[in-house]
Amino acid sequence: MNDLDKILFFLTEHKNSKRRVFMPSVKSIQKDLFPYYNVDQIISLLNQIQQNRPDILKYKRTSAGDLIQISGLAESFLSQGGFTEIEEKQTRELQKKNERENIEFEKTKVDLELARKMLKEYPKTKLIARISIIIGIGLAVLEIIRALGLLDSNN
Repeated sequence: MNDLDKILFFLTEHKNSKRRVFMPSVKSIQKDLFPYYNVDQIISLLNQIQQNRPDILKYKRTSAGDLIQISGLAESFLSQGGFTEIEEKQTRELQKKNERENIEFEKTKVDLELARKMLKEYPKTKLIARISIIIGIGLAVLEIIRALGLLDSNN
């Protein structure tokens, strides 16, 4: 469970508790969940939740204190995997993308090596082609001469 889900779970758990009044604050989240985080880190986490899913959590810092409101959608969001599931999906997509890029890179390397081999053998191929053209022209001229009867095939 990532930090964003921990905060949502903490807030829904206290919202559903028997206590009459629970006013969640950055300090209560810090005290109960993340004692090693500073206040700005907690605020950053709350802002991330609000930016990604504004329908689940509203956070506002006022002069009177923190206003953190959690909606009823938070429980169903957490039961579907929450931000942890979203993070895992993104990780899987990133892995797939990296695999595709690696395959493309390997393919490019093979294509480059094949092109190098072709360039290395190109002078030989070019020479063989020229010799073949000369032989072909020579045979064509010979056949033309034979067809015109200038060359006696019986002698």
